[in-house]
Amino acid sequence: MTYRQTSAPVVLLLLAAACLATGCTTVHMDASEADYQAELERLQRELAENPRSTETMRDLGVVYMRLENPTEAYEYLQQAYSMGSVDGKTLFWLGVANEDLGRTSTAIRLYEAYPDVSDRSYRNLMQGRYDALIREMAHREMRERLADEAAIGQTDVVPEIVAVFPLTYRGGDDRYEPLGRGMAEMIMLDLQSVGDLRVVERVRLQALMSELKLAESGYVDSTSAPRMGLLLQAGRVVSGSYNIISGDGLRLDAAYVETANARINDLESREDALDNFFQVEKQIVFDLLDRFGVELTEAEIERIESVPTQNLQAFLAYCRGLRAEDEGDFEAAAEYFSQAADLDPSFSEAGARAGRSQNISIAQGPTTDFVATAMQFEAPPPAAAPDLNMLANRIGMISMGVQSGFIPGQDARKPVAEQGEDAVLPTDPLPDPPQPPGGN
Repeated sequence: MTYRQTSAPVVLLLLAAACLATGCTTVHMDASEADYQAELERLQRELAENPRSTETMRDLGVVYMRLENPTEAYEYLQQAYSMGSVDGKTLFWLGVANEDLGRTSTAIRLYEAYPDVSDRSYRNLMQGRYDALIREMAHREMRERLADEAAIGQTDVVPEIVAVFPLTYRGGDDRYEPLGRGMAEMIMLDLQSVGDLRVVERVRLQALMSELKLAESGYVDSTSAPRMGLLLQAGRVVSGSYNIISGDGLRLDAAYVETANARINDLESREDALDNFFQVEKQIVFDLLDRFGVELTEAEIERIESVPTQNLQAFLAYCRGLRAEDEGDFEAAAEYFSQAADLDPSFSEAGARAGRSQNISIAQGPTTDFVATAMQFEAPPPAAAPDLNMLANRIGMISMGVQSGFIPGQDARKPVAEQGEDAVLPTDPLPDPPQPPGGN
């Protein structure tokens, strides 16, 4: 057997292949971070070639958000927006950048445009974030009102504003405990259809109850109603109670309190079969409007008389969804609302509510957490290419070693110069290997 000196080009090719196979050129501290850095450089080159490309500006803003640089992200996203880019991706990420810079009100105004966004993914993200921020702001508003409660006077109360609190359950069967939230919700929705009235949003009302720790303790009665009215600037506060009687009957007692003088106005008690729960609710609504002195149009009457579902089990599932929402468990709420929609496919409000709750469950939380969640909806940038310059430099250094007498082997890794003056490359033929034991 003879030793043949391998040419340097062949050695280099073999080393290059081994280096690429084993990843010896990977020196990035974080591959995904490197991918985004490479994408950033590519987009910057693209923008230099086409300075008016709003799509490139937008994409640069998204990459800067991923690299935790909201200031640069805002500059590119705002520039794209000011040049007419109003697609869902631009609006959404510009909202996120504003949030990260402490401009929550501006972010809410951007997210509020979600109904006009055609891309479903961004529409859902914007809707979820909008609802989540509105809830946060409602809690903040109520905390501020409670802190400054002494300064709130009757002049702040608006007579046309009505607040409807959840009805208190007087029975012992836990299956029907959530019903009071749903009944109050339907009363609110019916009153909202009347043009002469303004109804306190449920999210603000629930925020006040949460701040006052009323959510689990009897809700609101005639003695606490005037205070609630002042805090909510509502001229009238509706509350009440209900019970399941004889196993399959429903009794509902309601009243409203005038905030200005604390006058209590009891309504006629209403009873009917439990399956006719919406008929009972409609009677209460018409009683309230009659006491308020509101003259209804035919269109308003028709809207109020509309019944969203006649399926008691579907409505109870919807009510459980409202309770889960109030407790901050939006995933559970979405499941309950979906159950309601499955039990009655015509119950459109349940299906819509399921989607909203699911969107909130994704979009809630601190901005930093939300950015990480939102990035999962973005297509990842192309993987960063191997650093060919570094690879060439390493191969070049290896080539110098080969040319200067580098001898590959298990124990020899030093150039000839370091092995002594007598060290030479083995150019003579090597002896044949010994025969194996027992060989001829």
